[in-house]
Formats: sequence, structure tokens, C-alpha cells
Amino acid sequence: MKLGIPKETQANEKRVAATPETIKKYIASAFTVAVQSGAGEEAHITDADYKAAGAEIVADSQSLFGNSDIILKVQRPSESEIQLMKEGASLISFLYPLILSGHRP
Repeated sequence: MKLGIPKETQANEKRVAATPETIKKYIASAFTVAVQSGAGEEAHITDADYKAAGAEIVADSQSLFGNSDIILKVQRPSESEIQLMKEGASLISFLYPLILSGHRP
């Protein structure tokens, strides 16, 4: 099963859904992991760090979303990201259901 870690697209988001240490744990649990190039920049994690942990570095979001069985994100996906997800893929992220329904906490 392939996990995909995309670059976050929300303004001012500095977090990333996985670190090299968590990627090592996913790989040890028999997952393959793909990370979009630049996903860790705001968190001061380089593509080389992810690659050294065993992740595949993917150049663009279309390839990442289209080839991953599970997408790990910090923020909810945009409409365009949802359209890129392959059929049957799962998403793990914060969703903020009140905001999605038009209500603010």
C-alpha cells in the first residue's frame, strides 16, 4: 500500500504530514511512501532527508495524488486536490467539519 505526502497548499501552513522518522516507521510496517518534492521545506526537512528515510520523491501533486492509496495531509484538501485522488483512495487529515458546513467555531 502506498502512502502519499503532498506539499501543503494552505497559506502560512508550515507543517508537513510526516517526518523522516515517521516515514521509516511506515516503511517498517510494509508501506511504500511517496513525498512530493518540497513538501518539507517549511518544516526545514529536505527532499534528501526524506529520500534517506526511504521515501520516493515525486515531482508533482498530480502523480502523487493519482498513485497513492492513502493521502496524509495536515490541512483539508482543496477541490482540485480531491479531483486528483485516485478512486478508492483514503484521506487522513484535519477536516474541520464546522468550517466545511459554513459555521465558524
